[in-house]
Amino acid sequence: MPTLIKLCAFFMITVSYAQEVDHAGTYFWESRSDDALFTRKLVIYSNGHFTFDWYRDLPSKANPPEYAWGKGTWTSKGKQIYFSTDPETEIDEKYTLNFTHTKGRWDAKKNRLILYESDIFWLRRFAITKQSN
Repeated sequence: MPTLIKLCAFFMITVSYAQEVDHAGTYFWESRSDDALFTRKLVIYSNGHFTFDWYRDLPSKANPPEYAWGKGTWTSKGKQIYFSTDPETEIDEKYTLNFTHTKGRWDAKKNRLILYESDIFWLRRFAITKQSN
């Protein structure tokens, strides 16, 4: 009997570690205050690419809406996800954000991605919720 319990425990542990986290999907964050609007949208594609849209609209005619975009590739290992941007092919007049050295961790309990390291200072310790696959 103890052998059967050990075998079952081993099987359950092996299966739980073998499950791959599906990072692909659309992630979205929004903040509104005093008519100001801030949004961030990250789309992670299953083919290893991603796009990122940043938008800020402040309630002043002196501050027109601002946009920033980024794109690149990603890889993952378990709950960890690593982003990179090739400056030669993925940065141009529109796509100016460089995601190289950006790392994140999947938080399954809250269905979100926490970006904990990045050369883009406002992405450090940033959590963005997964909306759909």
